[in-house]
Amino acid sequence: MKGVSVIICCYNSALRLPETLLYIALQKVPDHIQWELIVVNNSSADNTAQFAAEEWVKYKLPGVGFKVVDQPVAGLSFAREKGVAESMYDSIIFCDDDNWLFDSYVNSAYNLLESHPNWGIIGGCGIPKPEIEPPEWFGTYSGNYATGAQSSHNGVIEGDSPYVYGAGSVVRKSVLEQLKAMDFTPIATDRLSDKLSSGGDVEVCYAIKLLNFDIAYSEDLKFYHFIPKNRLTDKYLLNLVYQFGYCNILHRPYSWLFNPTLPWFKKTWGWTLAISLNIYLISLVNTLKKGDSLKKFIGRVNVNHAKGRLAAIVKLNSDIERYYRTISEKFRKAIAAG
Repeated sequence: MKGVSVIICCYNSALRLPETLLYIALQKVPDHIQWELIVVNNSSADNTAQFAAEEWVKYKLPGVGFKVVDQPVAGLSFAREKGVAESMYDSIIFCDDDNWLFDSYVNSAYNLLESHPNWGIIGGCGIPKPEIEPPEWFGTYSGNYATGAQSSHNGVIEGDSPYVYGAGSVVRKSVLEQLKAMDFTPIATDRLSDKLSSGGDVEVCYAIKLLNFDIAYSEDLKFYHFIPKNRLTDKYLLNLVYQFGYCNILHRPYSWLFNPTLPWFKKTWGWTLAISLNIYLISLVNTLKKGDSLKKFIGRVNVNHAKGRLAAIVKLNSDIERYYRTISEKFRKAIAAG
């Protein structure tokens, strides 16, 4: 059914929801576009579900569907899957509980997918709203916080491995249903309750690309991304980039699929290990060079990213080659049947 389903996945989100729900309630949506809001309560220990229902009723928006659903299985990917299963409409907006959507978001999401039938997923532009004055390194790494433009232009993102961040993303529901029908399961995971992990967003984009849909960007999709102070610490960033490095290896099989002319030996565990070890050693040496405190911290960040890559390689071993063969066969069959 034509329309827009806004899905907010929540874990202990009661304190973050007021502003998020307010911005959604202020959406300027033409009468011909049907839309709804679905709040997924993902194993919260606070009163997220009750608060969301009580807060939303204050806005008295006739004709806008609303419901709160529970997903007891922890993890953002599982919560989003539940939200999609409960949704009514063709266009999905994944709004994180700290995303404050500009008032044209729902309207723009609908029009963009209607106008571009081959766009499978569209990324927006997150504008950082830090709770405190951000550290001096934030400008360098703000993109790691799902903020900033995701392309130099509106439209299809070119390149071998295009992706957009999940926060504020707009997805064609039929594409997600196609992935579910072929039993696609990401090897990477998104955040699990309060544990920091990442990678599911990127892998879903790669899967959509393998189904021959485009990954796109539009600056019409703007939102504020609230960043709490506990995410603006050195420790948090170092952990975050470690996870990015780990997931970089998990995504390696997709890079191989996107580059069919790549020599066979570059699609092996051994080659991946050698390259990652080289990156780690270079990063480690660079930390020994003279520089100011910011440059030294950037060196630490690069080392942690490289550590994440090595940790994934050691843990996965030859499984990375097996996974490459598995997804290659799975998508070959899906496209042939398509």
